[in-house]
Amino acid sequence: MTIKHLTGRYPSGYSISSTYREVIVDTTASVGGTGLYAEFNATIYNHGTIKSTGSYSAVVVGSGAVINGSASITNALISGYNGVDINSVTTVTNFGTIHGAPSGGHVTAGVYLFSGGTVTNGTAADTAALISGYDGIFVGGVVTLVNNGVIKGVASAAGAAGVSLSSGTVMNGSSTNAAAMISGSTGIITTDPATVTNFGTILGSNASVEFFSGADRLIAEAGSTFVGAVTGGGGTLELAGGTGTITGLGVSTKVSGSVSMSGVSGFAAYVLDKSGTWTLAGAGDIAGGASLTDAGAVIQTGGLKLGDTTANAASMTIAAGATWTIDGAVGIARGTATTTSITVDGTLIKSMTTGTSTIGVVTIDAGLVEAAKGKLDFVRALTGSGALKIDSGAVLEADSIVAKTLTTTFNGGSATLALKTTSKFASTIAGFAPTDVIDLIKIAATGASINKSDQLVIVNGAKTVETLQLTGSYSNATFSVGSDGAGGTIIKMLTAATVPPQAFIAAMAGLAPSGAAAQVTSAADARSFPPMVALPRIVGG
Repeated sequence: MTIKHLTGRYPSGYSISSTYREVIVDTTASVGGTGLYAEFNATIYNHGTIKSTGSYSAVVVGSGAVINGSASITNALISGYNGVDINSVTTVTNFGTIHGAPSGGHVTAGVYLFSGGTVTNGTAADTAALISGYDGIFVGGVVTLVNNGVIKGVASAAGAAGVSLSSGTVMNGSSTNAAAMISGSTGIITTDPATVTNFGTILGSNASVEFFSGADRLIAEAGSTFVGAVTGGGGTLELAGGTGTITGLGVSTKVSGSVSMSGVSGFAAYVLDKSGTWTLAGAGDIAGGASLTDAGAVIQTGGLKLGDTTANAASMTIAAGATWTIDGAVGIARGTATTTSITVDGTLIKSMTTGTSTIGVVTIDAGLVEAAKGKLDFVRALTGSGALKIDSGAVLEADSIVAKTLTTTFNGGSATLALKTTSKFASTIAGFAPTDVIDLIKIAATGASINKSDQLVIVNGAKTVETLQLTGSYSNATFSVGSDGAGGTIIKMLTAATVPPQAFIAAMAGLAPSGAAAQVTSAADARSFPPMVALPRIVGG
């Protein structure tokens, strides 16, 4: 390869012959007029100044690469109608300044790539590198853009963008560089699928980010800032880390804390990554056809609705290892679509003593659902192969089907399992002990006893109203049956003891002790009494 060194001044411009495939503009050199032109594949190293005049672009290359400056040369300048203008896929690397100067009202760009390519602006140590123009960067094809410096479009001109691209990926800043900035009337605008990751600032007087594709993805890293509306085209918004508050998720989302973002709308998928801890405040609304994924830690303090008035189902997933904590008397409601669902692979927990949290959506539990405090009420079916847990003093209510493949555990004293519909609760129950309560809502019952299969059989007279499968040994257990004060029945387990003498004498007389709870003994307890004229009558059973 023949290398051409430009060391002098070329006020009228310079056209490179095909003899030279590599050109170096030295620090002392300058090219003006028509700029530097090569219609073939060439690599241009500019360490000096290339500044065209009129309607000429500063650097025009058929294909190849343009490197402006170096790690040690940060004052290199390329400036013209377009700073860099390349027809074929190419690579542009900037350590200095590349500028496109609007002429005669025409749209120009600092870097104009007709067919796409790769653009790198600055480094973590060179955050002053600048690409600017009417559009800072305009790409007609697929681009890979990494910005550690500043990319600037004209903020006051409608339609001017910091970055205007067809598709590709944009990385603004890094985990060690939050100073990177992209700005314009619109910070970044894409027409086809693109992924934008922001560690720094994206600013737009009109909008910070504007998407038009359902395959777009916006990744907001901890420390990132968005100034101006963020508009999704049906794609994905991912909060990749940090802590803070999300207000009005899915409606007109505002994010504050380690990520600053306001006026967010138009996304069909929301992902909260495992490195983040977010509080969901205000009224959230995930539209029909949209999804919400919690892969980290979410604290819900406001109401949330999944789905809308359309027949399109919404979905929510709590990923393995993630937690979703309901903090307060708020719940999760459902729109029209009956197939809207929550999948729990991690943990869903109700944490506040005050009020009831109602889940109005079909829930598939493959992890843990826990009522830690207060009441957690599932209006619709609970399926899956996971665990249900009721902590001390808490209430877990099931109003519909609870699958046989689930396990329900009483995890502390005075825990309550409330059931609204008989014969639909098939989960195995573990840890049921004295002070725990099974409440049959609006269901009358007169007795309860254990059978040989450790099933708790609850009856109303001669009719069985509920059969619950217990795990453990309950062969000597006795149970009390009484009113819950609201038209239903509460069942408690008593100690495995014989009937007290006073109750026995009253039973012999055909009388129940005044004010005593109805009591049922097991057959083993009945046989433990000495032979008498007749066995005691079992009150309430």
